[in-house]
Amino acid sequence: MVAFAGYAMPVQYDFTGDLMSRCRGGVMAEHLHTRRAAGVFDVSHMGQATVTGADVACALERLVPGDLVGLPPGRQRYTLLTNEAGGIIDDMMVAKLDATRLFLVVNASRKDVDFTHIASNLPVGVSLQVQEDRALLAVQGPAAASVMGRLSPEAAALAVYGCCIGRAGRC
Repeated sequence: MVAFAGYAMPVQYDFTGDLMSRCRGGVMAEHLHTRRAAGVFDVSHMGQATVTGADVACALERLVPGDLVGLPPGRQRYTLLTNEAGGIIDDMMVAKLDATRLFLVVNASRKDVDFTHIASNLPVGVSLQVQEDRALLAVQGPAAASVMGRLSPEAAALAVYGCCIGRAGRC
């Protein structure tokens, strides 16, 4: 475990017993398996928030160079959070859930700075709700859609950079 942005992050595990025989190869085996099939990563340390209100995309677009107004519902965009001079504060993901709700994911080490900057630059009627009590998992690799299909048909049907609110079942 290592300290990172106020969290104890697992970097490498010292497996013993049955787990050792199933997890041979450590970090490199995990990397290769993800590149070949799929891996699940706990990224709950990242900052998550919802921005809501009328003209929410227009309001947040004043803080990023990415086109959020033209982003259709059910899609997300990788963009940059900028300061008043156009300098980069952080990179982030913005998902348009619907016309009045955006979902943000920012880096753990910058989330307090990011959320303070966003909240202080939103117009009246648009608000930021930081969601500190949620988990966030990343399923990555060429078999990610197949893995997700066993848990959520909605998620399995998504295109790259697609997003949806769904329910994960049991596999």
